[in-house]
Amino acid sequence: MVSDHYPLLCLIHGDFGTKHLVNKVKTQLKVNWDKIDKAQYQADVECHMPQTSHTLQGDDNRPDRDLKSELSILCETLTYAAKSQIPSTKRSDNTRPKRMSNVVSAARKQSKHSFWQWKCAGRPMDVDNTLYVNMKFYKQELRRVCRTEQATSRYTYKNTDP
Repeated sequence: MVSDHYPLLCLIHGDFGTKHLVNKVKTQLKVNWDKIDKAQYQADVECHMPQTSHTLQGDDNRPDRDLKSELSILCETLTYAAKSQIPSTKRSDNTRPKRMSNVVSAARKQSKHSFWQWKCAGRPMDVDNTLYVNMKFYKQELRRVCRTEQATSRYTYKNTDP
């Protein structure tokens, strides 16, 4: 198995006992390492690293040395450096949420409710079943209302003076 992550070497000396010091923080960060400036990433890590490096390298003069907190700070430093290098994504105008009229909203609500009733009844597929017929009818109604609304919107946009 081949990983696309760069390896991180860390030597830790200590007695862990029976407890595992695993931090269960999940990060949703996915970095495309081909697109970031690795030199700037390294500079960001080195800028924040002197705060924690003396305790991780085995400085026994500090009696309050807590390995879990130091590793947490190390992970936060690496996460911060990675986040600072990720290019920002701009939201395009095409992804704006569409406004819906009260008629479309009511039809959508009715369609969802009839679907929910059909689903709770075990999704019967009989053409004689009232819930199945209602679900199909309100779905068609919603689509008809959406088409009508879009046509009205196009018509008013076309006939307005710029």
